[in-house]
Amino acid sequence: FHDRYRKRSAPVSTEKEPRPSAAPAFVADVAAAESHEAGEKVGVLPAGCHQHDTEPAYACLTSARRDAKGRAPGDPDFDAKTMRCDLTSGPLSKLTATQLRWWEVKRKHADCVLFYKIGKFYELYHTDADVGVAEAGLVYMKGFQAHSGFPEMAYGKYMEALVSKGFKVARVEQTETPDETKVRVKAVKAKGRKPGKVEAGMRREICSLTTPGTRLYTVLDMRAEKDGGGFEEVKGATLLAAVLVRGSKVGACLCDCPTGSVELAEFEDDATFARLRTLLAAKPPAEILVERGAARVAEIVGRATGAAVEMLEPDDEFPGAAAAIDALDASGAFPKASKTGKADDVARRWPPVLREAVRGRADLALSAVGAVAWWLKRGLVDVELLSMRRVGAYVPPDLGEDAVRRETFVPHDEAQVLLAAVDATGVDEDDEASDDWLASLRRKAPRLALDATTLKNLEVLKSSHPDGWSGSLLHLLQTCKTAFGARLLRDWLPPALFD
Repeated sequence: FHDRYRKRSAPVSTEKEPRPSAAPAFVADVAAAESHEAGEKVGVLPAGCHQHDTEPAYACLTSARRDAKGRAPGDPDFDAKTMRCDLTSGPLSKLTATQLRWWEVKRKHADCVLFYKIGKFYELYHTDADVGVAEAGLVYMKGFQAHSGFPEMAYGKYMEALVSKGFKVARVEQTETPDETKVRVKAVKAKGRKPGKVEAGMRREICSLTTPGTRLYTVLDMRAEKDGGGFEEVKGATLLAAVLVRGSKVGACLCDCPTGSVELAEFEDDATFARLRTLLAAKPPAEILVERGAARVAEIVGRATGAAVEMLEPDDEFPGAAAAIDALDASGAFPKASKTGKADDVARRWPPVLREAVRGRADLALSAVGAVAWWLKRGLVDVELLSMRRVGAYVPPDLGEDAVRRETFVPHDEAQVLLAAVDATGVDEDDEASDDWLASLRRKAPRLALDATTLKNLEVLKSSHPDGWSGSLLHLLQTCKTAFGARLLRDWLPPALFD
């Protein structure tokens, strides 16, 4: 049946095929197909038999998928965030203003499932409807176009159902009333210009874009009262990370969106990336941002965490240090202040860690911050989170907590760590005893340094159980009543106290 229905452009035999009496669902599907061929109203069709599965004009969503630059999914430079489709000619150009607006949003956010607001309901169309039915328990509606939906009060339930499985959800809202639409269209006509089809329709815009690493748990994300209220249970990691490697140096930025806290790191690493693996094991991310073209780094962080790896365009989406500073300054996340000191200094009201990162020329860490800021801006939460100014520094556990204070930031290369060690131990820089500075730091560290391999073998955060959780130390100790407490406990465990 599926093969026959997908080839509906070819002549269909008028002979009735024998229908097995023991398969009523199959009989219903065939009847629906035949009624569509006859021009009658179509009932509920199964997955794989909708418009985007059979019509060549809709193949840009499936078999003929291309990004904005015409690259196929198999291309190493393929950009999953964009989609090429022709809305100016062919069948798509004849759609209604509401449907055309859906396509306009989709081709710029092709990697997202669109929750498209129509009245008091969120609607899912085409491949998004397939995802909603398969992963969130929605059901198809009648018609040849794949279509499903749910009431607006259930947004939190279905958003979390998809995001917890690794999908990105874009919420598209009606941003004006019908009366406001009429006034706007009338004003356009008064200027002697005829509005286009989409322009003449009600304005709809993305008002939030939620990914596994940018969940905020706001009032919109709460469950309806009939479903128990509150939030869906938080499962898995919630951190957003960006990693940049240049030779033996690693720059990283981690953002915990629910709390608005950001951590910077820049350090020397060995050939096996032991410190990077330890960082990702102690603070497991839900999403990791990596430069496009850095296939080895993407493979390492992907295998170490199992998190979704997003490839960003160098310079444009994963900016250099100078561009990242300019972008943060222009974002309005920090209060404006006059620049003081050197020409390359930053505003005095920036968080201290960011100021120290700029002065210490921690270019890799700043570039990672720029990538995180770009990702947060795409989700429309960059100013909301960064303006909280909760920026700290990550110290590799084998260097000890005394190497650098957490409220300041110094890149962890050999020379700067030596200076920090001399300051912490009180040893004269010219004294031969300074050769033992690293051992001295380790003796002074109040916590035990556990690397990624040790954390895995001891099952501190994850276990060998199929669910990856049962039986781990975190699972045995986790009796926290709130998600905030659970995250704090998870942060406390990896750097174990000596006493």
